[in-house]
Amino acid sequence: MLKAIILAFALLITTIINGITGMLGQPSLLQAKPNTISQDQAAPQTSKHSQKGIKTNLKALPKNQIGVSKQDNKITIAAGDKGVTLKTIQSALSIINTLSLPILQDNINLTPSKDVDIVLFSSKTSYANSLQKAGVDTKLIPALVANSGGVTVGADIWIPLYALQDKAELANVLTHELTHVVFNQIGIGENLPTWINEGTAWYDGLAAQAKVNSSETKLDMASLQNEVLAAGKSGKLYPLSANEPDIINAPYNVEYEDYLAVNYLIKNYGKATFQQFLQECENQSVNSAFQGNFGMGMKSFENSVYQSL
Repeated sequence: MLKAIILAFALLITTIINGITGMLGQPSLLQAKPNTISQDQAAPQTSKHSQKGIKTNLKALPKNQIGVSKQDNKITIAAGDKGVTLKTIQSALSIINTLSLPILQDNINLTPSKDVDIVLFSSKTSYANSLQKAGVDTKLIPALVANSGGVTVGADIWIPLYALQDKAELANVLTHELTHVVFNQIGIGENLPTWINEGTAWYDGLAAQAKVNSSETKLDMASLQNEVLAAGKSGKLYPLSANEPDIINAPYNVEYEDYLAVNYLIKNYGKATFQQFLQECENQSVNSAFQGNFGMGMKSFENSVYQSL
């Protein structure tokens, strides 16, 4: 079983590489230099959501509204500072209604069941000040301001717009963070291994980004793919089960490795099986649900992913 998984995972990586290579017209993704792309959630090195080990240890984020807000489908979006306009809020709400919610429904059969509060920030200063007022550890704030595309606590989401370049990136981040919210709302957010939680959020976020700008998304994925493969070749690859403090300063975006693992499960077992797995995690241990739906232990799968890369 383990050898079969390793081979299948390697074939999936090859398929992804060939697909991106064909689109970019490159002879080999392994030989190609990383692409120069905009700084966004899926971009390498300073990628948003790359700080996998940062946890706020908060149960909720305080209300942080400056003037304008809009509400629809249980979701309220508000301005966290005066630089966020009503037009921006309306655009974000439109993205959620037309992209994020349909993608969540299709991919994981989940959408927000309770109220969600989203606050947008236009500057590093206002974002940092709000994080400090919220009670986030002062030592964590610089990393959150510099490297995080958003913070989700329970059903509260804070997003720094200054870190995003266009609508495609905003679609990615909104969908990514809403994935975390729905996991929290059904009570499995803290139970899922980080690689499943983040990998699924990446799966959904990249799907939203691709809907807005497919060529940008493929460029981002190609560059991230280069990093993961280079880390594997150089012996610097982290296992999916790595401790969070160990991977904060990883030389590549570890969460793309999480995405590859989740993508493998969905590609090989189908969305319906993955959705059933998530549903069963509400009432039984994640390990039992994983074994029952994928026919293997989670540790065996994690090891096979590591070996295949």
